[in-house]
Parts: sequence; C-alpha cells; structure tokens
Amino acid sequence: MGLVPLGATVESEGAIVHVPRVFFGDILRLYESRRRKIDEWSNRLASDLRNARAQSFESMMPTAILCSATREERANLCVLLAIPDTSEANVIETAIRCAGSHSISTAARMAAGKDKYVPYVEVAGDVAKKCGGKILPDMSEAELEQLAVSAALTKMLQKATTEQRDKILKELAEAQRQSAKGEAKVAGALVLANLSGFALYVTASTILGGITGALGIALPFAAYTGLSSLISVVTGPIGWTVLGAWTAFKLGGVNYKKTMASVFMIGAVRGRLIGERDERIAKLVHERDVDLKGAVNQLEPFHRYVEKRRTTTREDERVPVSEIPP
Repeated sequence: MGLVPLGATVESEGAIVHVPRVFFGDILRLYESRRRKIDEWSNRLASDLRNARAQSFESMMPTAILCSATREERANLCVLLAIPDTSEANVIETAIRCAGSHSISTAARMAAGKDKYVPYVEVAGDVAKKCGGKILPDMSEAELEQLAVSAALTKMLQKATTEQRDKILKELAEAQRQSAKGEAKVAGALVLANLSGFALYVTASTILGGITGALGIALPFAAYTGLSSLISVVTGPIGWTVLGAWTAFKLGGVNYKKTMASVFMIGAVRGRLIGERDERIAKLVHERDVDLKGAVNQLEPFHRYVEKRRTTTREDERVPVSEIPP
C-alpha cells in the first residue's frame, strides 16, 4: 500500500494484541498520489487520441503523403519516374504531374498563363478511368486512388480462376480486419467496394510490383508485401495481359507507365498511413476502456473510504490498517 504502519497495543480479554495503525494524513497522501497518476494517464490517452484522430490522411494532398512516406517508398517512386532517388516530395509530385500531362495541352496552358502541368487529382482520375473505374463528381485524390486500385483488382479478378479469386478476397479480408474501420466491411465483394487501410496498402503495393515486373523495372526496395495469391495473378499471364494494355501510350501524351505506378504507390502509402493510424486509435481506445477503466474501478473503494473518513478524522489521527481498502 505504500504506508508504514505504526504499532499500537490494546487489551483484549486479558491479552495484549498488536494493532497496526497509520496516520490518516498518510492515507490521504497515498490516495491523492494514486488519483493523480490516473488523472495523468487519462489526460495522456485523451491527448494521444486527439492527435491520432487529427491525422486526416484521407484528405492530405499528395505532397504531404509523400512527406510522410518512408525514404524507401520515395526512392522507389523516384526510380519509376526516372528522377534522382533523393528528390524531395514536391519534386516527385511535379514529375508525376508532368508524366500525366499531354505536351500540346501543356503548351496551351503555358500560353494561357496557367500552371504548366495538370493537377495530381486529374492524373489520379485519368489512371482510375484507364483501370476501368467509374468516376463521380468531386472525388478526392484519396477516393480516386482507391478507385484506381479497386478497379485494377476487379479486372484481374475477372480473369482469375474461382480458386484464385476466393483466396485473394480472403487475404484482403484479413488485411482489412487490421484496420479498426474495416471490421464491419470484410465479407466477400464488400472488400472491393470498401478497400482502405492495410487492405488498400497490400493491394496497391502488390499490383505495383506486378507493374514493375511487367515493365522490367528493378526497384531498390521491396515494392509489394505479402498478398501471395494476388502476386501469382499479377505476375502471371493474366497480369501480363491486363497490365500490358495499360502501359501503352502515344508520343507526346500521358505516360501511363509512370502515372499508373505513381498513383498506385501514393495510394499504397496513404493506405499504410491510414491503417497504422486506425490501429493506434484502436489500441488507445482499448487502453482507455479496459486498462484505465479497470484502474479507476480498483481505486473506487479507496475513494469511498477516504471521503467517509475525511469528515470525522484528523490527519494526525491514527487509523487501523485493516480497515483501509487495498
């Protein structure tokens, strides 16, 4: 308990009995110390939860996502774009926008005093269309990345065997369960419609690995992660057939070799960041609702004892240790 009991003796039926006692003031200080630690714990959890929930990766612009990417992820993207692998995030985004701009349109924009290259949201939308996605008005960059990945996956699943399709959906469901928001959206085809978090990460990065393999590009770091059933599809004859159609581009037009790989890469990074954030939020909520709540409940009998004694007992009075709750 953290208290040093003081000896006291009383006579009981002719015998002397030792009764450990402590100053009530010491009990008060121990209680206040425990309550203060719980308050500090509660405040830290509340602050950590606010900070985690404030990480709105869904609405972040691509440059901000790239700033949050790992050095290896940025280096891979630089290789795909054929720019120095130490390029800053804003330089990488400009290279993506350049690859997604038609040379004639670029000249027209410059003549009109506009930005030289199309915005990233237009690049992502163009890639989503190429993958067979149906674009809705005012879709965000994150929504377009998700649409591109899910549309690409749908194309591959359409050509996959029933066994391959079932295995891919099962693996995606497992990846989706790692994200707190994905727990209610993991059955069958719902995975495709709600691709997000870790499921988006592993899907986008795996398809990216298939694209680089089809193009014969060797990346300095691993491009995909663990979705074994999908890897067999995107690197096999099915993937070659589908991906081969995507890599064609006209002279002076959009370079889909670069834009598709780039959108998948940024979508993968965004999915990883969302998945890690949701996982952290879930752990913090569990700590608050289970561990912290348990500590509060454990302190409650001590709190009731202190409040009852406070009205009748001075701090310099001694009370029996045996009556103090644990």
